[in-house]
Amino acid sequence: MLRASNIPYSAIYCNGKPFIILVLITALYHLLFSARDSQVVATILGFNLTEGGIGMAVSFSLRVLVFIGLAFFITLTT
Repeated sequence: MLRASNIPYSAIYCNGKPFIILVLITALYHLLFSARDSQVVATILGFNLTEGGIGMAVSFSLRVLVFIGLAFFITLTT
């Protein structure tokens, strides 16, 4: 939708930079603290990264990105 709306990529990038931090925090939280009952993939600094945690990190991060994209689409086209 953002590509079809002819919004310049520079506007999307400038408006989206603060939200990238939010997405990274969301992903990090789910990587470290979610899905403790699934198989351990790796251990980093004493934290177990699990298959379920990786899946949840990806799904929740993508969900946040979709919400941000929709908000950009609405606010930058009206």
